[in-house]
Amino acid sequence: MGAEGPSGIEGESGLQGEPGAKGNVGPAGNAGVAGEPGLRGEPGAPGEEGLQGKDGLKGNPGGRGLPGEDG
Repeated sequence: MGAEGPSGIEGESGLQGEPGAKGNVGPAGNAGVAGEPGLRGEPGAPGEEGLQGKDGLKGNPGGRGLPGEDG
């Protein structure tokens, strides 16, 4: 038998595969902690003074006195 022939040329590498699909979106985060209640408001300013009352009606004139006795 004759001698073995030389090896053939190595084949080229295959093409690179496509990238995989994107993963699913993660679950939503938990709600934040509630804020502290606000501070109490300042008390209001004091009210203004009321108007002064009107004067009362004038009284009736007094009756006539009794006549004096002769001394």
